[in-house]
Amino acid sequence: MRIHQMTAALTTGDAIGNYILMLQRIFAGLGYAGGIFADHIHPALGHLCRPSSEYHPTGRDVLWFHYSIGADNFYALADNPDRLVMDFHGVTPPHLMKGGDAELERRAQQALAALPGYADRFQMCVVHSDYAGDLLRQHGYKHIEKAPLVVDTARLDGAEDEALSRLLRRLEYILFVGRIVPQKGLLDLVQMFAQLKRLRPAIRLILVGGTGVLPGYARQVEALMRELGLVSDTILTGVVVAPDVLTSLYRHAAVTVLLSEWETFCVPAVESLYFGTPVVYNDIPPLREVVGEVGLLVQRERHAETAMAIHALLEDRPRYEQLRAAGRARAARFTPEALQARLRALLPRVVE
Repeated sequence: MRIHQMTAALTTGDAIGNYILMLQRIFAGLGYAGGIFADHIHPALGHLCRPSSEYHPTGRDVLWFHYSIGADNFYALADNPDRLVMDFHGVTPPHLMKGGDAELERRAQQALAALPGYADRFQMCVVHSDYAGDLLRQHGYKHIEKAPLVVDTARLDGAEDEALSRLLRRLEYILFVGRIVPQKGLLDLVQMFAQLKRLRPAIRLILVGGTGVLPGYARQVEALMRELGLVSDTILTGVVVAPDVLTSLYRHAAVTVLLSEWETFCVPAVESLYFGTPVVYNDIPPLREVVGEVGLLVQRERHAETAMAIHALLEDRPRYEQLRAAGRARAARFTPEALQARLRALLPRVVE
């Protein structure tokens, strides 16, 4: 028996893509080798993935279907004799895509509209937060199991880009990692940063993430930086794929700030905890579940209050070090070993 995976797109520098590649290694290690299939494949990953059209069910395998946005390969869910597992990553609310990419908005609407119709189609649904599980239950799903999204310690092994780290050690900066899209609350982040600059004039903001999904929104973020006079204090790196560069950025940040309006998990939160960098996070259920008491809980629209809370944390060294240690301990819940142990318990329900 093989376990094949299918997704809308497999690309570099993407949390779901990294997770899919890790799953493939775990499945193979458990004796269930299989392929990865996608509608859209980044050229750098072409040797690891095949087009969805090349997937052919046999009635003897498992199709592990990653559900996050509408895709042409939804056809594989109809009349498929293989055993089906949904890995539910949540569907971005379409209103958070308005004014951007009309096709992405349409596909988000497609995924939400189709979701109730698949409630009885999957033998098991895997979620990564209680919030995501509740979403599925609202649509009639019953066979729901939770497994962690994890830090890929084989990729983020602790090695730094030494030249970059020498530069970063001279800076005090706050860090954001994720796509430059509306759900991440980046307009609120920039406005909060302007308030923080009044308290800590030397501090900088580094935004790590791709701008290609909704470029119109990225232009709004850049326009707000210009309006607030923050251009020289802010660095937009684009997508960062190199693990040593990402490690350096996390490890030397003062805090990682995540003011998302919507998530169903948040891999950068876990990665930041893993590197001992405290997380400042908006008060939404998935982030409360993932980070909890080891981070700094804020309200994303209260810019001045959030800035003062970050300033107070950075001035309180004992509390800061306490959060660093507690974050590292919490990150142990989100390791490949934890995921493998959970899958080892779940897979017999699918394959037997």
